[in-house]
Amino acid sequence: MRYRTASFLAGIALIAVGSSVATAQRKVIHSRYNLSIASSANMAHIHPTTGITARDRDFLRFMTQVDLSEIDLGKLAQRNGTGWARGFGADMRREHKMNLASVRKTAAQTGVYLPDGISRSDKAAYDRLSRLRGSSFDAAYRQAMIAGHKQVLAKVEAEMRNGRNSRIRDYAVFTETAIKLHLKLAEEGATMMGTKAG
Repeated sequence: MRYRTASFLAGIALIAVGSSVATAQRKVIHSRYNLSIASSANMAHIHPTTGITARDRDFLRFMTQVDLSEIDLGKLAQRNGTGWARGFGADMRREHKMNLASVRKTAAQTGVYLPDGISRSDKAAYDRLSRLRGSSFDAAYRQAMIAGHKQVLAKVEAEMRNGRNSRIRDYAVFTETAIKLHLKLAEEGATMMGTKAG
């Protein structure tokens, strides 16, 4: 009887955990949906064009290095950080791997050559963070995520306004949704699964 009771309680606990995870995921999907609508509205005044300028090429190359850097920093956060940083690092690894696949697809469609490594400034930022541990890492990582995503968002919005190639502009709209969400979570000290900064 004790065994059946323990199994029953364990089952209830698993259902509760599954329900909370599903609720958190629905909140993320809802946030992305709202941001996506706003992003599409920002594009309403832009006429489609097909030429590729140096701005377009530089934008895709910049975004590639951003994604590679965020993946590396996400791995570092999972090693050197605590609760929030580890969770946010896992989010960034997953999210920027998906975004990297999108930017590579866009580059293949438009014939843009992409770099295969991070920038010098991103390498310097990684080196600085790699020397920190625990709460010191968490604070510095969060500050870097806020500043970095603000910079990336400015680049994305500039491409949406001024880009010449319609496919690259479409990619900018797609990624703006994610970048806005990442920035919002970093500013709030939250993760996609609801973990809060300590």
